[in-house]
Amino acid sequence: YTREQATLPRAIESLQPEQPGHPSPAGIRRYLKKTLDIAIRRGMGVSRGARSALGVYRVKAETIRMRAINDLPTLFHEVGHYLHYMIFPDGGDRSIAGDFAGVFDAELMPLGAATSLPTYTADKKRREGVAEFFRIWVADPAAARAAAPRFTAMFETEIEGQYPGIGKV
Repeated sequence: YTREQATLPRAIESLQPEQPGHPSPAGIRRYLKKTLDIAIRRGMGVSRGARSALGVYRVKAETIRMRAINDLPTLFHEVGHYLHYMIFPDGGDRSIAGDFAGVFDAELMPLGAATSLPTYTADKKRREGVAEFFRIWVADPAAARAAAPRFTAMFETEIEGQYPGIGKV
């Protein structure tokens, strides 16, 4: 796949609350589903590891499965996995998340430690780090910059240049 073949849309509108004030968790979920054109469903299924996970991103199906459908921190984490595959694929293959040639491992590995199982490979820990980075970045960009300054700079430069709408999310 090339960037132009990705399912990630180019035009993203800012979230508009359904009611005056802050958007509801359900409204945020619906917005992400529509804006990123990704299925977000309740229920984990029976796959390995799903029994203890709060959410999972299924790469081939481009689907997010959630234990609790409006759990926003978990949703943001899973969207982070989706964006990793869409924006930073390995060699253009969107079925493989990029490893950044290990350049950001000093920042991503500690971020991924909390959601990684002891059996995870370095690649899986790195992917967890990217997902956790996105979860933090959505809620508190300054905290994301403090935890991963080099990765934040690269991430923000990439989305501003290639996918400017992601910043609106």
